[in-house]
Amino acid sequence: LTCPADGSLPLYIPTIHHRSSRIGQLKTPWAAIPLYMLLRQRRKATYGPIAKDGDTLRHAFGLDEKTKIIVVSPAQDQYLEQFWRHHQTADVVQALLRLNIQAITVPNFSFFLDAPLLHSLFNRCRMLRVAERFSAAGLPTIPHLNAITESHWRFWEQFLRDQSDVRMICKEFQTGLHSPLNRENAFQRLIQLQD
Repeated sequence: LTCPADGSLPLYIPTIHHRSSRIGQLKTPWAAIPLYMLLRQRRKATYGPIAKDGDTLRHAFGLDEKTKIIVVSPAQDQYLEQFWRHHQTADVVQALLRLNIQAITVPNFSFFLDAPLLHSLFNRCRMLRVAERFSAAGLPTIPHLNAITESHWRFWEQFLRDQSDVRMICKEFQTGLHSPLNRENAFQRLIQLQD
């Protein structure tokens, strides 16, 4: 697994969903584009990116040609399941390579407190499979860490020890961590992971 070549990202990167409210190009050094906005079900039941290369991608989102792009993959389950269903057969990974993106986070397949443990393990396996496929293709990959139990956190600790080239991780705080106590606990665990 790899990270952006220079090993760093800005503290804040604006997320761009479309270009419809801008007349000219947005001149920003970095922009984040959600994966579900980048990949779509198209006519004739095909699935793939809305752009064929980096220039058309930046044009489609009204971005300056020099803007560096990170594709962020956390999304609602329906979009993640659509991605999972098509990402190998539609040659999605190769199509993403042609878009000149600087990094991509791994989709965050859901973990549920009220589901059997096997469900979370299956979804973690899917995240790892996608990370392997992205990385093997040469996409700068940022793993997504889903964790709701202590054993999940211990798994990620071992994973990061084993994958010493991983320099960045992604953790989504919007859905499962809306409780201030849970959010603070997850934040403290991220600090422990870094240590």
